[in-house]
Amino acid sequence: MNMQAQLKAAMETAVANNAGGPAIAQIEQTQPLTNDEKTFVHKYEAAHTVIQQDKQDKASDMAINEALLDTPVNVLPDKPKLKSISDKAMLFTLSQTKFNTNKRDVNKTNEYQAGTVTKKLFKGDNLVSKARSAHDEVYNYVKDNTLPWDVGVRLVNSMFFREFSTEVRRLITLADTAVATLTANWDATWRADYARIEALGLSSNNPQLANANDYPADIGLFYSNRTRIEPIANADAMDVRMGVTDEEIADYVASLEARDAECGKSVLNNLLKPMEASILSLSKPIEEVERFYPTVVTNLTDVASRMSRANISDDPNIAQCINDLSTLAGGLNVDLLSHNQTSRDVAVLTLQALATKFRGFL
Repeated sequence: MNMQAQLKAAMETAVANNAGGPAIAQIEQTQPLTNDEKTFVHKYEAAHTVIQQDKQDKASDMAINEALLDTPVNVLPDKPKLKSISDKAMLFTLSQTKFNTNKRDVNKTNEYQAGTVTKKLFKGDNLVSKARSAHDEVYNYVKDNTLPWDVGVRLVNSMFFREFSTEVRRLITLADTAVATLTANWDATWRADYARIEALGLSSNNPQLANANDYPADIGLFYSNRTRIEPIANADAMDVRMGVTDEEIADYVASLEARDAECGKSVLNNLLKPMEASILSLSKPIEEVERFYPTVVTNLTDVASRMSRANISDDPNIAQCINDLSTLAGGLNVDLLSHNQTSRDVAVLTLQALATKFRGFL
């Protein structure tokens, strides 16, 4: 190995072991070096100095970072979190019109001079009552499977919306079909009812009871179903405009939480109504029951199923109440309840206990 190779190996070992400049200087002092060899040594000295400086800089940066991590930081308080239910529900509005079958009896009202006397058109089973019943089916389905939000506006669970909207469209189609049938047979329908009212007037000494003006020319104009679907416009972190204070955001959050609580109460009230009816029915002694209706049980199952789909409340107690009623109703034996007094008594006590629990959340 020549002198340069020996020097290079010695200096690389010195640099690797962090001996650095002192080791290189010692080599220069103990070895007879030519000018070229001295230049060679000093090049390695310069390179080692840069390496060492870089290491020192990195060590300094690490020390600063560690010091910063150890320094207490003044953490700002959390901003009020904007609660949103727009991902859980949608707004649904149903607007209906139906022909009013209650008409003012002008003659009797004028005669009595005390309030308004009315007459009822289209009593019994007829095309008008069928059209009205079909419209009532739409209304009742919407009411039974949604929660109140505002005047005339209902809240639909987003997870249930496809099933809900499909059924609403089906029921509206049936209602429209009933109105179309009524419209096609309107002339015969209203004349038959006019004859009924006329006969009733003659038999009750009220010959002017029947009035052709009570019957519109186009009955189809008096029936309609209009629906509107809207997303819930809730603010989120990106929607807060300049100038809105934390207090205002907190007020907004509080109002949404209040709405959430109202939705939960609505669910509970929906659950309680059939429960109280079942308690009343099952509380009758079995010997006084002329006919047992299975709806005492099936109404409980139905409402639990409907509310499980309608519920959007964050309160776990609401979901638990729905589950409790579903479990209870599923365990009731219709056959035993129809003829076994002990089974009825046990069912009443169980329902009363559960109803008391539900009222505790209202």
